[in-house]
Amino acid sequence: MKIKKLLSTLAISLIVFLSGIVTLILFPQPLFSESYAYKNFEIHSDREIEQDDFNGYLDKAYDLIKKSELYNADYRFDIFLAKGTFYNKIDDVLLGEWSAARAIDNNVVIKNQVQEKIGIVKNGENQFALDYVLAHEMIHCLQENKYGKIKFNPLSHPPMWKLEGYPEYISRNQTINHPDYTLKKGITKFLQLSKNMSDHNIIQTSHNESTPYIYYKGRLMTEYLMDIRAMSYDDILSDQRTESEIYDEMIRWYRS
Repeated sequence: MKIKKLLSTLAISLIVFLSGIVTLILFPQPLFSESYAYKNFEIHSDREIEQDDFNGYLDKAYDLIKKSELYNADYRFDIFLAKGTFYNKIDDVLLGEWSAARAIDNNVVIKNQVQEKIGIVKNGENQFALDYVLAHEMIHCLQENKYGKIKFNPLSHPPMWKLEGYPEYISRNQTINHPDYTLKKGITKFLQLSKNMSDHNIIQTSHNESTPYIYYKGRLMTEYLMDIRAMSYDDILSDQRTESEIYDEMIRWYRS
């Protein structure tokens, strides 16, 4: 009887502990000393933010996600600048420290140093445009919002090229719409940079910016399907063809 009671107590303690961790990950606002509201955003930090500068990049990112079929004008985002915070340490332990930013529920967590005056996120020797990082993670929030946590969560989600390709396609819109850019030029650059690489490799796209191979590949495949084959993101998610089949089709089009 004592053993049964002990096991029951341990089980209850574990459930309470895990519930506390989940609550902390999803609702970390109390861990941040500074916060303010701006349009569809609540911004949280442990330092004073240059609000005018940061808000400008929020506006740029929001303009990007408006082009997405997942856009919802009523959706609200919580933005966390987590570099150097206790929350970041918890996130590192539970979800890994490799990412420069991540999206959880409606939370956009920027894990690395934000320099809002010049609009960059520093990740080691690499740096990324702040509006790009924000827009990419916001699309992840909108994916979960539209399709649900069962279909989009860290343990269960569509293939990586579908998961990451669409946020890349939306957040890289300025590159895609540049007058000098074409999809065929984009594929040419990808093929040059990614020789003998796999999904787990990192591609150095410039002297101070890199991207995971599958992000780059997924963006090009999404771009091909949406801009050349006129598919929606719903269509892409429903497409039963394998990644290899779609990639090979894109390459045949590229070489035609």
